[in-house]
Amino acid sequence: MKKIVLIILCSTIIIGIIASLNDKPIELKFSVPIDTIKSEIRDRYNADSVIIYSKRIKEEIYFQEIICPVVLVYNATTDVLDFKSLPTTDYQRIDNFEQIENGLRQEGLFAAQTIIENCDMKEFNDLIIEFLKIDDNGKPIYQFICHYKDLLK
Repeated sequence: MKKIVLIILCSTIIIGIIASLNDKPIELKFSVPIDTIKSEIRDRYNADSVIIYSKRIKEEIYFQEIICPVVLVYNATTDVLDFKSLPTTDYQRIDNFEQIENGLRQEGLFAAQTIIENCDMKEFNDLIIEFLKIDDNGKPIYQFICHYKDLLK
């Protein structure tokens, strides 16, 4: 009985270690300081702030795992949409969502190319630029996610 409990306990520990190793984000290796890249992106979009990190995304067992840098651009001012002018207390429905999403994807090319030119992208299979505005509680109220895996080929 003690052997069975010991085997189950050891198996659980080993599975936990393997799972934690798989969830570890890939380190972003930039050729210039990350603050320089954040500043360039923030200035280009007149954004309040920019956050850059790496992430592993595995949503369904049917889909390939996405390993990517993620760039969050908060309260950007773009030709397509001025996030600073959007209300934060009441959600405003956006009727031409697809048109805005396509336009932001084009505008996001600057940030995507900046990341690709300055980061070692060998271990990544996608790149996400996310334009967003947060509400008064710090939760995203408007969010547009653009994928740039086609630029990595």
